[in-house]
Amino acid sequence: MGFTEYEIFSPHQLRHSFATRQTELGVDLLTLQNNINNVLNSESKLDSKGDEMNEK
Repeated sequence: MGFTEYEIFSPHQLRHSFATRQTELGVDLLTLQNNINNVLNSESKLDSKGDEMNEK
């Protein structure tokens, strides 16, 4: 089962792939946790900006 040209990935799948690859590369778990939290915080900021734009 391969990927098609138009395969769509969810944010969860992308975060999971990122975390798996970082672990394989030997990144320690504390650093990985901080990196993932930074990504989640960035996504939250983008979501809230989108909500603000929709209200205008």
